[in-house]
Amino acid sequence: MRLTIKAKLALAFTVVILLSAISTWMAISGLGQLNDSIHSLVDISARRDKLTVQLQRTIFLIQREEKNFLLANELADIDKFDKGMLDRREEFRLLLNEFRSVMPREEEQAKVAKVEEMFGQLVKAQDKVRDVGRIRSNSKALAIIQRDLKPLQANVTSDLRKLIKKQAGKTSPNQGQLNEKVSNLLNVWSNARSALSESTMTSDDAETEGAVLTYFEAMSRVDSLLADLRNSTSGDDAKILDIARTQISQWKNLAENAVAFTRQNTEVKANALSVGEVRAAATKLSELLNQVSEEAKQGMADDKLAADDQYGTVRIAMISAAVISL
Repeated sequence: MRLTIKAKLALAFTVVILLSAISTWMAISGLGQLNDSIHSLVDISARRDKLTVQLQRTIFLIQREEKNFLLANELADIDKFDKGMLDRREEFRLLLNEFRSVMPREEEQAKVAKVEEMFGQLVKAQDKVRDVGRIRSNSKALAIIQRDLKPLQANVTSDLRKLIKKQAGKTSPNQGQLNEKVSNLLNVWSNARSALSESTMTSDDAETEGAVLTYFEAMSRVDSLLADLRNSTSGDDAKILDIARTQISQWKNLAENAVAFTRQNTEVKANALSVGEVRAAATKLSELLNQVSEEAKQGMADDKLAADDQYGTVRIAMISAAVISL
């Protein structure tokens, strides 16, 4: 059966229209897929990578506030940096909520839950630092030494040195022995004070106890020297020595408070927690976020590759449609 010219033209136009429709459909479909790929690249993978960087930076800021908290001396600064830790934590939580929105798949949500769990461990460890570090027992011990003990120490030393000076003008055959005993007393007491000060600046409890033991041993020696010196003096010398003994007794009572504080060793314990539990928790959290960041970067590369493929498909379809239309 031979087709008429009219039928042939109708068939040809139908084929052209059909091919054009197919090309147009392919182009529109490709544009949709391209849009999806670009959306995934810009709104998912890129945001995910940006948020992991922000989360890691916030962990660093939390630890910096903690460091400043431990180094602060004034109560106002302690409160300021403590609040800084809490503020940075809240920033982390807000970022984490935003991060959750770009992790839609089930396995991704599980990873977000892991980040949240690890952050909770970091907070728990850091709260120990905040509680122990706020006590500032070592600083309180040093304050007692500087504020209460040093003035008494100066008075006692002045009185005993006057005693040596007064004795130096005498001609008693025992004068040299008395001077030696007073000098020995001052030296042993100086050693006790050094041990007490050292106990506030040790690196662990064992060193603290060692310094405290040295202090008590030295003060026991001071008591013995005072008793021996009292038996070797009389008259005005004995009165001067009695005043010194009373002041040393007051000094010892105040020093007991310093010893009690330094044995708590809270600054040392807070620092140990900071470089131990807190740093370990922060490191694990950062490692997990690094892994997520690497996955986000890979996702960006995959999305770009998919977008390039879709662009190629759309380009071919549009060129085909243009050729057909000619």
